[in-house]
Amino acid sequence: MSQDNGPQCLTCGRIGIRRGLCHRCYQACSTQIRAGRITWQEAEDLGLANPARKSGPWMDKFKSVAPSKSRLPQDVAQPVEPEAGD
Repeated sequence: MSQDNGPQCLTCGRIGIRRGLCHRCYQACSTQIRAGRITWQEAEDLGLANPARKSGPWMDKFKSVAPSKSRLPQDVAQPVEPEAGD
């Protein structure tokens, strides 16, 4: 299956999105890595994945405008103790 819309997946020929793999193949490779059967470096050496891209200046810009992890005000973020007699 050949696609002219973008780079092809290294294993199946669909559109490659991450590390040169389509979503399905990336998930399969990630599962093998989490299971400890292979590492990203080994997958790259075998030609099954591309190296991870370095984050560029766009990521630095995103981090500067991204909201903090906790957007709740401090008084709301802390649980309230129930009052005696309720």
